[in-house]
Amino acid sequence: MDCVNHIVEVVKKSSTTGLNKAQRYDNGKGFQYLDLNSVLGIFFKKLSGLQKYQHFLFEAQLILMVFVLNLILKTQAAIFSP
Repeated sequence: MDCVNHIVEVVKKSSTTGLNKAQRYDNGKGFQYLDLNSVLGIFFKKLSGLQKYQHFLFEAQLILMVFVLNLILKTQAAIFSP
């Protein structure tokens, strides 16, 4: 199996309901990629240093705040608030 077909199969299997579909172009030879940084940058504020966190907490009562959890130390801290 070639790499492009493998990617198509991975995308198909990534949804149990079959909602994820790979869209190929150029007679099935490749893919069109979307620059998510440009698109999402319109709606979301970049949080610097986000890569060092693995666990996040969002609360309905505090919709503009993002908390990170440290499971080892059993602590939480706000990393973004207006």
